[in-house]
Amino acid sequence: MKGGKEIFQTVNPLEIRKRYVFPMFLKIVTISLFFSLLSLSLYIATFYTPRSFTFELLIYIGIILFGTSLFAAGSIVEPIERLKEGFEKIARGEEVFVELKSGDELESLADSFNQMAYEIKTQREVIKKSEEKYRALIEDINDWVFEINESLEITFSSSRSFELVGLSPEDVIGMSILDFVEVEEQEHVIETLRAKMPFSGMDIQFKNIVDGRDLFVEISGRPFFDENGRFLGYRCVARDITIRKRAEEEAAYLASILDHTIDAVVSLDLDTKIVSWNRGAEMMFGYTAEEMVGKPLSILIPPEREKVCAQNFRKAIQDGFVRDIEAIRISKDGRTMVVDQTLTVIHDSEGDIAGFVAIMRDITDRKRAEEALRLAYSELERKTEELINSKKELEYLANIVENSNDAIYSIDLSNRITSWNKTAERLFGWKKEEVIGKSIDLILPEELYDEIKMVKDRIGSGENITYETRRLNKEGEIVFVEITAIPVYGENGISRLSFIARDISTRLKAEKEMIREITRYNVEKGKIYLIEQSPDLCEEVISDLVRCGFSGYVFTREDGEKIKCNAKLYYFSERAGKNNVYPDPEKIKEIILKLPGWNNAVMIDLDYILLKNGFKSLLDFVQELRDIFYIFNKGVVIFNIDPALLSEKEIRLLRKECNLIEQKTFDLSPEVYEIARYVYLENRVGRKPSMKEIMDKFGISRNTAKKRIAQLVYKGLIVVGKMGRVKYLELTEKGRDYFIHQSRRVESIT
Repeated sequence: MKGGKEIFQTVNPLEIRKRYVFPMFLKIVTISLFFSLLSLSLYIATFYTPRSFTFELLIYIGIILFGTSLFAAGSIVEPIERLKEGFEKIARGEEVFVELKSGDELESLADSFNQMAYEIKTQREVIKKSEEKYRALIEDINDWVFEINESLEITFSSSRSFELVGLSPEDVIGMSILDFVEVEEQEHVIETLRAKMPFSGMDIQFKNIVDGRDLFVEISGRPFFDENGRFLGYRCVARDITIRKRAEEEAAYLASILDHTIDAVVSLDLDTKIVSWNRGAEMMFGYTAEEMVGKPLSILIPPEREKVCAQNFRKAIQDGFVRDIEAIRISKDGRTMVVDQTLTVIHDSEGDIAGFVAIMRDITDRKRAEEALRLAYSELERKTEELINSKKELEYLANIVENSNDAIYSIDLSNRITSWNKTAERLFGWKKEEVIGKSIDLILPEELYDEIKMVKDRIGSGENITYETRRLNKEGEIVFVEITAIPVYGENGISRLSFIARDISTRLKAEKEMIREITRYNVEKGKIYLIEQSPDLCEEVISDLVRCGFSGYVFTREDGEKIKCNAKLYYFSERAGKNNVYPDPEKIKEIILKLPGWNNAVMIDLDYILLKNGFKSLLDFVQELRDIFYIFNKGVVIFNIDPALLSEKEIRLLRKECNLIEQKTFDLSPEVYEIARYVYLENRVGRKPSMKEIMDKFGISRNTAKKRIAQLVYKGLIVVGKMGRVKYLELTEKGRDYFIHQSRRVESIT
């Protein structure tokens, strides 16, 4: 454009003032005068010849016209024809130069024409260069530039069409833009384009016609019109945002997992002030995000542990991360917990440390289970080298469990596995490529095929559920796991389910060992039991389980003062009130499903439910609870019913759905066994009960206590020690072996 401006400034036709050598008017007058004199001379030369005046006048005029015509043909018509040819060449885009040496106005006209032709040529070159720059710009950008007419047909396309839709510009021209748009989005595209208004950021899904690949594009466009304002079409730019879309989906997926994981994930700044606080942290510590963001992490740390915490932060700065930290933390209610913590530094875009991420998992129950195992086997481990090796093996396995991450896998709505992490490979034995696309039934025991349907139903009602269950590994072996089911949402709701699986075999083994050694009745988690017209027996079983760490719940019509076990009471009533429950099986089931944890001991009085709902509803209720407790391993259910309210057929059906309670048998009298059992439980936690505590505990006199204790001393099961004036009781090694032996014997019998 700079060169064009210089041309217009240095060559201007208005500044040209050429003086004509022989102007056109003077030429015409001279030629006319010449031929007039010529005609007059001829007339005088022939004057003496007789003739008519009219004839001579015609000859005179003819000569003048003939001379003037010759002049016009040579001096006017021929230059005009040359100028006409020049205009035609300009119209065809050819270069032209008309040269006239007539010295009159026509020569000046030719000069002006040449100047005009030169300026047109210069402007064409400028326009051509601009077009080349514009075309080069269009071809060089990564976006697809195209034009569509009012019929949505493509009239222009840049070369980037091949990368987006798989076709060259020549093939694309003439096709409709809708040929590349997914059917479900065509209506949205048509509605946008009909508005004839500029638009931007329209995200739609394209299909590559050649390879069938789906991709996401972002289209912006502006309408263009002719000089009369008639709409001609759109000039559009399309950008491939497939990678961005996939990244957004993946980020949403990861954010969903982060938000629903039961682990506490906390980000910190360089001053260890909390920047983010996920739902797992809220559930673990009891503080909301609003309460914790901006506060120092030291709120959760006991004062005596702050020095160790500072050392961990220094190590994280030095090495980039610190993992497998067993740390003590304090919850909002003052409860102390043990967490397995991983501390990682965060870097900014320039590589400088910007903060930290702390991932904490509550391992308090696991540590308690480990402690229970250690106490149960510590004495036995001293006996033989075999037991020492067993202890090392247990420590090795415990170390593996402690340092392993969770197995995370996902399924679509058709129950097909869509993701499978490395921990899942290690836990279940199948490689990722072996399970992707396979049914989730691959890792489900046959009796748990209905589990996924029940999980979907509960998640569909708005719950995020965590439960204990079983899985199959590649070798066909059962793996006990704790499952957290998390819904992953897409544009149309839940698109898939993610599962976080944690191996809990060690913990369940410790729980089973503890229940087997401590309880007086043969009960198992995940089962339901029927007791006929014996509320006292129900309360004994519930109390026994509560002492083993279970949470007790009683659903009854009886007065709460008559309930002697340490359990939460739900009273059957048709009136609203605190802890009142309407005797509807569905409402009762809903409460039981929402009970926290998995070690729940539930007693349900069926008499009132039977009277209000009938036997069919009652049987369905019992069957549903049996399936729920079996699949989700939520604890133990004890049903109590008066058989007089049922027919023989009905009581047989009910017995068929339930298990019967069996009391363990011992070679000691019940009264003496209870004292030995109490001493055993107290010794397990490091306490040695006194003689007075035995009397107060069982409500017996000193003589009775001495007689029963004497029997245990005689059998070599306990010893009586003395500290000052206080006598205390302690189980002998034989006594501890006695309880373990009794548990093994009961197990072998059942």
